[in-house]
Amino acid sequence: MTAAVLPDAERLIVQWALGNTPITDALEDRIYTALPESPGWPCARLTRVGGAPVSSRPLWLDQAQIQVDVWGGPKATTHDIAQTIRAEMAAGLPGVHGLGVVTAVEIGAFTWLPDATYNPAKPRYTFDAVVTLHP
Repeated sequence: MTAAVLPDAERLIVQWALGNTPITDALEDRIYTALPESPGWPCARLTRVGGAPVSSRPLWLDQAQIQVDVWGGPKATTHDIAQTIRAEMAAGLPGVHGLGVVTAVEIGAFTWLPDATYNPAKPRYTFDAVVTLHP
């Protein structure tokens, strides 16, 4: 028996987002798992911050906790882009993808969190989602 390898949730979601017209209309290809040294604005970062397989025998169904950060120009623009990604993930991410199958998306809190690593602080909204997926 060959062991199943769980899909890379970050990579799957970024690949999906890059093929999603409402998201790319706002961000073009500026959707990352790690911010580049000099990112273009606006942009988004999707990061797995936790989660675990539903069962360890066999490793088949994963519940990845994903944090989505969106930086933009004005606060209103950043808000609208983050809400677009949030809505698109909830409605359009479940399904069969090249890197795996998403069975559910549970959207979490939506937070205004200006990024003080920039001067002046860069507008940023963040939200989390639990994405259930399998190979």
